[in-house]
Amino acid sequence: KILSAEQSLQEKGWCVMPGLISKKLVDALNNDLATAYEEGRKLQQKAGIGDNMEGTAHHLLGRGSSFLELLVALEKNNDFMEHYFGGKY
Repeated sequence: KILSAEQSLQEKGWCVMPGLISKKLVDALNNDLATAYEEGRKLQQKAGIGDNMEGTAHHLLGRGSSFLELLVALEKNNDFMEHYFGGKY
């Protein structure tokens, strides 16, 4: 599994890891991201830093539990990540 993902990364620049993140979590991430973006955009504009910040969202870990759930889900992939980065990442 590690070798095929690594080969795909080297050949295509990306790889697919089926089952790593559930559809339910993807849906929650999309919903939480939309909300986080809207809330963050209002803060950017209020602070006068809205120019050239369109499409950015910051401090996601504090905005919806799905972002923390994503980190937990990604732990299943630690072996590959450590292999790819050559150690702890």
